[in-house]
Amino acid sequence: MLEKLLTEIKNGGTTSPSVLATRLSTSPEMIQAMLDTLEEHGYLQSVDPGCSNEKPCDSCSLSNMCSSSVDSKPRLRILRDSLR
Repeated sequence: MLEKLLTEIKNGGTTSPSVLATRLSTSPEMIQAMLDTLEEHGYLQSVDPGCSNEKPCDSCSLSNMCSSSVDSKPRLRILRDSLR
């Protein structure tokens, strides 16, 4: 399942748990756990999206990649350079 998740990230360009959960027919919480595992093993890297409370998520151009709908704080993950 982790390989399928990595393939979806590579092909779809998103790390949004809700989008990936729909594509892989699982829950956003399961995707979040798998994303955490991939990050711990060096496949993904978190980056600071530079969000503020003044800018609503629905107007953000990065909202399709963000895990703000699952976590209380916005979080973006990108593939490590060696995996792109």
